[in-house]
Amino acid sequence: MKTGISISEKSWRSVITLCAVISALYIPARIVLPIGDRYLFTFLGWVISLIFTLDFFINVFSKNKIDIETVNKPAAKLLWYAVDLLSAIPFGAFGNNIFYMVRLLKLARVVQFMHEWKHHQIKFSDYLSFSFFFFWFVIISHWLALGWLAQTGTNNSVNPFEAYVTAIYWVIQTLTTVGYGDISPVTSAQKIYTMVVMLFGAGFYGYIIGNVASLLSQQDPAKAHYSKNIERLKAFVKYRKLPVDLRNKINDYYTYVWKRRLGFDESSFLSSLPQALKIETALFLKKDILDKIPIFQKAPNNFKQEVALNFHSIVVSPGDLICREGELGKEMYFIIQGELEVVSDDGKKVFAVLREGNFFGEISLFKNSPRNASVRAVTYSELYILEKKNFEQVLSRFPSIAEQLKTVAEERNEVFK
Repeated sequence: MKTGISISEKSWRSVITLCAVISALYIPARIVLPIGDRYLFTFLGWVISLIFTLDFFINVFSKNKIDIETVNKPAAKLLWYAVDLLSAIPFGAFGNNIFYMVRLLKLARVVQFMHEWKHHQIKFSDYLSFSFFFFWFVIISHWLALGWLAQTGTNNSVNPFEAYVTAIYWVIQTLTTVGYGDISPVTSAQKIYTMVVMLFGAGFYGYIIGNVASLLSQQDPAKAHYSKNIERLKAFVKYRKLPVDLRNKINDYYTYVWKRRLGFDESSFLSSLPQALKIETALFLKKDILDKIPIFQKAPNNFKQEVALNFHSIVVSPGDLICREGELGKEMYFIIQGELEVVSDDGKKVFAVLREGNFFGEISLFKNSPRNASVRAVTYSELYILEKKNFEQVLSRFPSIAEQLKTVAEERNEVFK
């Protein structure tokens, strides 16, 4: 089962889509309007037939051409093969050009390509849906205009282009329910055709309004989380008299988390994945910070995987104490972003400044002793936490890394004595 599309396959799909769109636009127009050179039409038909024939054999014999929806569905595969084969046969060469309309079956492949594109571009799926909708709206409007011309007939004294513009003008004003009345159906067939187009226009409006409402309701998840927290803060302030400074501090924290697109528990997301995907995703999320920690840079991948799975993140505000001198240490910290100070218990003496890639809290874990200094945030900071039980489990399997951490812990402990 494929999980991605290669560049060569994307290029080939673009060629197939282009040929299918040309067929969808040109073949109906050539049947209804006296346009184009007959030899050009025949030549173009044979070229597209050749390309579609090649695509048919690629789809049949290529082992990579397996779609998620057709796995274990032989009937569906056969149906697609039939679509590819029928659209490749140059029926128009054997008689009336109207038989070339069979070639429009290839548009089913375009629908499939769009579906897979949207499936792989999750972030932009809503916008792609709108783009695809307007693409099909243009194609169908083109067909409806040609259908109107087939109903009304084309006057030889009128330029084909002008006749088409008039027809597409009628289609657009009918679909959008404007209906100026300057072009009106006369015969019963024209009136029936007009009613069909009106019904299509009503469906068009319903689709647009429904999808716009859906898109607006699906806020940016980070902003939705921020809005929910602000509403909770407002409700809390109504019933509890929080000091203004504390209220502003909470508000600033929520704003920072929103702007940094944070506030979601990575562990809850990872827990929904199977083990292999969980490890791969966790390693990707934490790889940058692990590579910035000197003792982890040359560590084996299985060590990084273990650590990545056991990390969880927090955000701290300026002035917050992450750990306090004298308390029992239960975790160590790794700095993703921000600046912190190692200070004395009274906060007056600064021993060191910690930044991105630094870590702290390991001394207490190695020695099973209280913290020998406090750590205070200078700026908003993002940290990863490794809890003591996970710390001991991971290091027990990697004694060389444990030895390096222990050496760093002992050196730091001497500084704080």
